[in-house]
Amino acid sequence: MELSSQQLNKIIQDERAKETFIEQLIKEYHQSITRLAFTYVKDQPLAEEVTQDVFLTCFHKIESFRNDSSIKTWLYRITINKSKDQLRKQKFIDLLPFQPDETIKK
Repeated sequence: MELSSQQLNKIIQDERAKETFIEQLIKEYHQSITRLAFTYVKDQPLAEEVTQDVFLTCFHKIESFRNDSSIKTWLYRITINKSKDQLRKQKFIDLLPFQPDETIKK
């Protein structure tokens, strides 16, 4: 999905356009983002959580998209970063001397 600077500015300025754009991104990229997240976190529910976080981040940070690359590349970079964050968080929890219950762990 390619965006012109004019389209990007409209999305940034118009809340309804932003919501519609994010919905289009979810329809187009949800499956591939989830698959990419799963390759890192190796847990389907966690991959789904990462995917939701990616699209939420996209919604809040769309104005920081510089349009130097495709929106897909930007989403993939966010996905990789969020997945690595989850792995770091899991590694930290695993290092704790006590074992928190399962609800706190995720």
